Amino acid sequence: MKYRISTNFSKAKLGQAYIYVLIDPRDKMVKYIGKSIDPLKRYYSHVEVARKNTHHTYKDCWIRCLLKKELKPELGVIKIVPESKWKKEEIAAIKYYKKLGYKLTNTTDGGDCPDVSNCKKVAKIDPTTNKILGIYPSIDYAARKNNIKAKSRISTCCSGKNLYSNGFKWRILDEKNNIISPIKKEFKIKPVAKIDYKTEKILKIYKCLYDVRKDGFEFGNISKVCLGQKKSAYGFIWRHLDDSLSVINPIFSYNHKMINKLTLNGKFTERFLNAEYAAKNVDVDRGDLILRVCNDKTKTAYGFKWEFNNF
Repeated sequence: MKYRISTNFSKAKLGQAYIYVLIDPRDKMVKYIGKSIDPLKRYYSHVEVARKNTHHTYKDCWIRCLLKKELKPELGVIKIVPESKWKKEEIAAIKYYKKLGYKLTNTTDGGDCPDVSNCKKVAKIDPTTNKILGIYPSIDYAARKNNIKAKSRISTCCSGKNLYSNGFKWRILDEKNNIISPIKKEFKIKPVAKIDYKTEKILKIYKCLYDVRKDGFEFGNISKVCLGQKKSAYGFIWRHLDDSLSVINPIFSYNHKMINKLTLNGKFTERFLNAEYAAKNVDVDRGDLILRVCNDKTKTAYGFKWEFNNF
């Protein structure tokens, strides 16, 4: 089999991979053979690792030798292959070039995967039913198939660091497609309450965060409210509940707080999502004076007392 080296390529299509080569610019000899779905990105990674001088493999020493002479290896692609067959094709390419007498810097016969977890099958699982929705040959493939930009989101879910990624569970599978449970302890699923921000009454309790999708809500914004990163979502307050179904108040990180409207005698009358809504209630354009009362700089504004509500 004769390979033709091409320098005209882009990121591989879904389900495909490139067998690429690194070439010595001094004698145009192939020095390394590898596999990647994005050869250019992999090329820069090779150069950067060699530049940092943290690895001392044959390949890294060769690249460092070029860098000292202000040279860099040249990149080329010799074959586009199905992603499921890249190991066989890489082994064949290495064998071919070695047979021709090329002194490759590859220290193995090929088919190796630096990221062991990425070489294993991964399952996409519904978080509410625990049913397997799809099986993918690798984390890379699963990320691209589901339009997930960072494959690390799936990796952290498989390892148990995160409970969900993009609304689904992800687990590594063994050779018989059995789920491999992560070493780290599974996160405890907490119920979520939908709460009326005016009365602070619980309107509905969901078994878990992802059950809110049944009512047409997106769980991303609701999760931020539960974590204290947002004030409200879809016109409601959302909170995690403990085992006794008591509200768990988060540590708030947002700047805008809800406002309570009180009579001059201190009797609660109404609650607003922010000072702007409160201002509209008393027919003014801005809530600056209301905020001054809330911050204890003045006692009243527009005939009422005002205070922050920290729920």
